[in-house]
Amino acid sequence: RSFMTVSLSDHFTYQKLLRFVAPSILMMIITSIYSIVDGFFVSNFVGKNSFAALNLIFPVIMALAAVGFMIGTGGSALIAKTLGEGKPREANEIFSMLVIVLAAGGAILSGVCIVFLRPISFAVGATDLTIDDCVLYGRVLLAALPFFMLQNSFQSFLATAEKPHFGLRVTVFAGLTNMVLDFLLVYVFPFGLLGAALATAFSQIVGALIPLVYFLRPNDSLLRLTRPRFDFRALGKACYNGSSEMVSNLSTSLVGVLYNVQLMAIAKENGVNAYGVLMYVSFIFMAFFFGYSIAVTPVVGYHYGAQNHAELKSLLKKKGSGKEFELAVDTKGVDKLVNEMADSGRLIVPVSKEEFRAWYHEPDSIAGKAAGKKLRSVLGSKEYKKLDETASSGYSTKGHSKLYGTLDGIINSEANVSKRLDARGKSGKSAKPAEKATSEIGRKPVYSPLEEV
Repeated sequence: RSFMTVSLSDHFTYQKLLRFVAPSILMMIITSIYSIVDGFFVSNFVGKNSFAALNLIFPVIMALAAVGFMIGTGGSALIAKTLGEGKPREANEIFSMLVIVLAAGGAILSGVCIVFLRPISFAVGATDLTIDDCVLYGRVLLAALPFFMLQNSFQSFLATAEKPHFGLRVTVFAGLTNMVLDFLLVYVFPFGLLGAALATAFSQIVGALIPLVYFLRPNDSLLRLTRPRFDFRALGKACYNGSSEMVSNLSTSLVGVLYNVQLMAIAKENGVNAYGVLMYVSFIFMAFFFGYSIAVTPVVGYHYGAQNHAELKSLLKKKGSGKEFELAVDTKGVDKLVNEMADSGRLIVPVSKEEFRAWYHEPDSIAGKAAGKKLRSVLGSKEYKKLDETASSGYSTKGHSKLYGTLDGIINSEANVSKRLDARGKSGKSAKPAEKATSEIGRKPVYSPLEEV
């Protein structure tokens, strides 16, 4: 694999995590620019009433698109979990089902809202000056709503497919399409607000069709559109998982609508226009958080499905200084720990250096499970559980230090020293004197986690 390629199954350092989430963050920033570009051209070349109409109806479109965010983020977590469980066929079936549900659901929402768009526009603050523009702009964007929902979901699915950079390229192309068409249809050819709406709608169609064609054809990603299997339980899980993202988007849209209604009553179109400009700025900052959430969701889902609890805890604890993290994930440090423990006689006899290393790094592998079984047989269930929990708190400097202490406190305890000496005797190896082994109990570890290897 190339340096830039990051797989869901990887151990995520800060550097890898940033490389993986950066494309999704940029995708969301570019997506938020759609409305900014429309607002720029409409406010400068069409008029303030049309700009106010755009700002009044846009929160409604975003509220409907929240369904796409819900299925996209929730579905990507479920798909990644299924992939982590080693079920790629089932993952592709769920993926295909969710794409069909999104397209069909988007079409139904679009049709219903187009019919009732005029009363909806009045409800969100439109007046006689802005109602016609609200209906015009809204109907064009609602016609493209299924594509907009698919575009939002594909941003999550491409991260799950380990193709976030491809998703970024698609979003950049769609964003450039929007900008060029806004320039042509609003500035060059005076189509006014209709031109801005067509530019945005066409860019959303482009942003949805390119990933759709990609997943329909053979590709080198983890996902491909196949014959779907309609599993309503899986659909419910996807909706439940993504409900928090949907509520976040709905709350943002609701706040925008409430502000617009009050501003129309207090300051009319000028107040809505001023608030709209401020919201454009907030969209960009919010994009950072939404983008990070989109990208990190499949990572967590994959490792949850693979039952890789050490990596899950590592992801949860991704905080602190870069230097601390660099030391924390340095596997050479753990290897040196193993070597020092073996040399000083602190490893229990039934577990070799290789087995202990497998148990620490890959506890769910065959070798890791076998080593864990041996450790449990020597230590007993209670002491083994304590050691396992300490190791699972894992890839952190404090985690390594704690592991030292636990190993010294458990493995070199008086009872376990006896077990170790008995095991050495049974294996035919020369036993160290009990006094020497016991004297190691309170000794400071040979290797400090803060030493660079």
